[in-house]
Amino acid sequence: MAWGGRPIALRAPARIPALRHLSALAALSSAVALAYANSFDGAFVVDSGSLIVENPVIHAATWSHVRFLLTRDYWQPMATDGLYRPITTLSYLTNYAVLGNADRPPGYHAVNLLLHLVCIGLAYALTWDVGRRLWPAIAAAALLGLHPVATEAVTYIVGRADLLAAAGVLGGLLCHIRSTGRGGGPWRLGLAAAAATAAFSKENGLVLLPILLAYDAIVVRRPFWRDYGVVLTVVAAYLAARWYVQSVGPPAAEISPVDNPLVEGGFWAARLTAFSVIGRQLWLLLFPTTLSADYSYRQIPVIGWPPEPGEVWGAAVAVLALVAIAWAVVRMRGAWPALVFFLVFYVLALLPTANLLVLVGSIMADRFLYLPMVGFAGSVALIADRAAGSDGRRRAVVSVVGLLALLACGWRTSLRNRDWATELTVWSSTVRASPRSAKAHKGYAVALNASDPAHARVDEAIAEEQRALAIRPDYVLAMVDLGSYYVIKGDTLAARKPGGELVATMPASIWYVWGGDVLERARALDRGGNPELYNNLALAYARLERFDLALEASRQARRLDPHNPSRYVDVSAVLCNLARWEDAAIALLEALAIRPDDPDIMSRLVEVYRRLDATGGAARGRLDLNDPVVRRHRCAAYRELAETYAQAGDFDAAADARRRAEAACTTPAP
Repeated sequence: MAWGGRPIALRAPARIPALRHLSALAALSSAVALAYANSFDGAFVVDSGSLIVENPVIHAATWSHVRFLLTRDYWQPMATDGLYRPITTLSYLTNYAVLGNADRPPGYHAVNLLLHLVCIGLAYALTWDVGRRLWPAIAAAALLGLHPVATEAVTYIVGRADLLAAAGVLGGLLCHIRSTGRGGGPWRLGLAAAAATAAFSKENGLVLLPILLAYDAIVVRRPFWRDYGVVLTVVAAYLAARWYVQSVGPPAAEISPVDNPLVEGGFWAARLTAFSVIGRQLWLLLFPTTLSADYSYRQIPVIGWPPEPGEVWGAAVAVLALVAIAWAVVRMRGAWPALVFFLVFYVLALLPTANLLVLVGSIMADRFLYLPMVGFAGSVALIADRAAGSDGRRRAVVSVVGLLALLACGWRTSLRNRDWATELTVWSSTVRASPRSAKAHKGYAVALNASDPAHARVDEAIAEEQRALAIRPDYVLAMVDLGSYYVIKGDTLAARKPGGELVATMPASIWYVWGGDVLERARALDRGGNPELYNNLALAYARLERFDLALEASRQARRLDPHNPSRYVDVSAVLCNLARWEDAAIALLEALAIRPDDPDIMSRLVEVYRRLDATGGAARGRLDLNDPVVRRHRCAAYRELAETYAQAGDFDAAADARRRAEAACTTPAP
């Protein structure tokens, strides 16, 4: 059965020796590796630190950890955002625990670069299979490999999700092309594996099936139902697994309007703005001079109605490009199916993140273009090859122009890698590229503060947070940080007692009051419950010696973040200032129950018991767990821990704490 008429057979492959293909791929790989050689210096920046360094589930290759990654949200246990990417998280575990890279970034960068080279090889094979010409295959693979837009997927460690999804989509398409002949069974197994890799690595991997349909409709004009059945089975398994994960886990956080301002726009305003973003993305592929790690509120403003003339240029570019692609599909489908397929590939690969069908977590990101770039690169390579023609002089001119463009791309890629080196370089470059983004200014402020232990640049951090709030006055996270920087500024002006304890002087007190005020404004706006907000608020009130308010805030931080032992330590510190030594000891015993081998918690606990009973047996150089006072406090600690977990909705942890409380409260002393 044919689609749209008589089946069109694939052309017989040109006779190119395998060694020539291998030589071309080796040269391409060397050039790309050279462009990315300086990426190995990059640290765990932005989300990489949270998802890898601070994620305890990937730190040991145990069955319980593997099961957790297969049955939990992408961001758990730190948060819940409605994403499900178990193959990506398992790859982090492989790096950390199996390969032994732990918190050393070079190993993760090596895997990312290897995946990028795999995608380049697959793009080369796809362009060859569709066009049957060597130079377009080389040019398309080189453009994908060296284009600076790809750096966010390659150099930014957690961009790996895009690399894995792209490898799955491209590998699945190539397996499908080869499964249509005799002996297609093994290729269908490969198709199933590739489809699973694509879908379970990132949501845009689900675009594999539409791309298979497009290939069959445009290039071969014949459906292959068995292959569609294979992919549909994988998609059904993915959707079932995702449904299970969402049903057993906590509800996902809503999309932040700071990350994607389209959630605050009306339907048509959001879609018109989404078209504008498509135009910006196409412009970025053509002229990748200004790259950014963030395009959020209000770098790309939501287009109003009626729109201003300057707001619609991106939408106009997108509409013109889509009209041109539609014209090409209609007019050149029979004469030039290879080009039409790559143009359609570009559009289909762009749709999952385009905010046209559904709104996603970000309005725009460079990494969103990684898979669409395969279609873009294939189209550019084929058009350049057709423009060169058979005339030697014209072909030489096109080759020189193309080579210069690739050299410029490689140079820009190498420069862009430096921006991903540290948090400070990422956010300083982002502020320059996206000066109207509130999130960019907030990120730069955090990076400034983290890079300066002496707090000599706290005024700069304050100024950046104030810029963020000038752009988005209700930006709670910026308020949380600004409040903490006000407290830090106050600390730099405070006097110190001989033991190092801070004394709030008049200039310092003013900053502490400002910190409390901005944090109280943040509390009034906070809906999800931010533990850092209450931690900073407790600190501000403690500096002002308003310990009753500090205790309330620190306990709220503990309720919101019950598995973090530092929250219990903070509660204990406030209780010590109130001379409530028994309650302080109980809070520290709760922290010790969470992290039993922490020497700092143990030393604090010993000191509290010395204050509580300097002559008793609770603390004699070290903690005596069999002392009657300590036993009574441990009983109370486990009971309070169970209550805290239950209030947080973690009923499994609450039940475990109750069992431990029963053992601590009933076991007789030796």
